Amino acid sequence: MKYVPFGTGKRVTFRAELYNAFNTTQYGAMNTNAQFNYATLAQTNTNFGKVTGVRANSNRVIQLGLRFTF
Repeated sequence: MKYVPFGTGKRVTFRAELYNAFNTTQYGAMNTNAQFNYATLAQTNTNFGKVTGVRANSNRVIQLGLRFTF
């Protein structure tokens, strides 16, 4: 927010809100189903620990506002 005086008892307020400003990927769920071969104790699920998707609507959002108070 930025307040700017404008005459006597008046001011202009500028406001900026940013969500996900650097536009980084917001990961969704991970595959947490561990499956083992009990004879060899080896992991048999090749997708274990991998990201299965990204969150919906995780893109950059910028909202600007201007207010005049008198």
